[in-house]
Amino acid sequence: MTETPHTFSANRLLAQLSKAGFDATEDTASFILGQQGEKPLPVYVRILVGIGSFIAAVCFVAFLAISQLVIFDSGSSLIFWSLIFLGLAIWLMREANTSKSVKHSFLTQTSFALMVTGKAVFVFGVVLLTDTVWGVPLALFLVTCATYFFYRTPLDRLLSVFAFLYSILISILWDKELSGATEFYLNGYILIQYVTAAVLLTYTKLKRAFAPIANALILSLCASVLLLVSHKGFVLEVYTGLFHPIFINIIFTMGLIGLIGWANGGLARLRSEPMLMAIAGALLLGSISAPGIILAITLLVLGYAKHERFPTMLGSMLIPIFLWMYYYSIDVSLMQKSAILVGSGAVLLAGRAYLKFRGWDKMQAQDEERAA
Repeated sequence: MTETPHTFSANRLLAQLSKAGFDATEDTASFILGQQGEKPLPVYVRILVGIGSFIAAVCFVAFLAISQLVIFDSGSSLIFWSLIFLGLAIWLMREANTSKSVKHSFLTQTSFALMVTGKAVFVFGVVLLTDTVWGVPLALFLVTCATYFFYRTPLDRLLSVFAFLYSILISILWDKELSGATEFYLNGYILIQYVTAAVLLTYTKLKRAFAPIANALILSLCASVLLLVSHKGFVLEVYTGLFHPIFINIIFTMGLIGLIGWANGGLARLRSEPMLMAIAGALLLGSISAPGIILAITLLVLGYAKHERFPTMLGSMLIPIFLWMYYYSIDVSLMQKSAILVGSGAVLLAGRAYLKFRGWDKMQAQDEERAA
């Protein structure tokens, strides 16, 4: 394979280190190659595997309920069976890691299906024993912590942490004892998620094992905003009060400004003219738009800055959804909405033309030339 000037193989890197006077032997190269994991499957393949395993788990749980092999009226019995399923899932995954080809794929999907089944049955059991709305978050927290470092599948870690985070949001909405302070707890919970995600995503020494937690926080924030901005369609008999997104708008706007500074080398860079223009744009956007739009733009900026596909794909998918929901919710005539859309497009085109006129669209290339 042809190597570009910025591509380094283990042997090429060690050769350069040897020329520079460092001790780089063949054993070192073998060690580096041994630490490299297998090439991960494409995203769409992992999604298909997850969907297939989830369907298999749902069918298996339904079979257990219909056949009455597992008594779903007893919480202790459900917890007992869940431990068996979880143990089988961990054992099958270890067997899959020593297998290849078709056997590896079969054992992996079967293991994931059993893991989903075990966690679902465990949640049912804890809910029956606790008989409280907070039983679901408690059960998901316990089972996620118990399996996180033993079942090292990124997809399972991502979905488990996301389910736990999202169940807290639903519990806040469902808990009637929080009546009168629901919006306060919602805003506080979203703030905690946002700050935690910001710390994990900007921490350069984050271990790979904790990356699913950061992605789950992103997914939970997006799902939370989707639910809250579409509260009129939330048909469950839970929180029915009005939701004011002002506080969340402020959080997301300040976060976007901080991300712009971090992506450009530090908050000190915010004093430059292009960054001041970006801050002004972020403040204007935060004052006139919805939280979902700001969050989607933040994900796009984050994905571009870190060269990661997950936030980029998520932001690209969500921004048209949030834009549609925003314009649909505006209480004006159809003609006025059309004028707003045309005006928004004109502003974006004018901004792009101004950036090109000032040469700010080529600042990264100019900085690289200066550094060279």
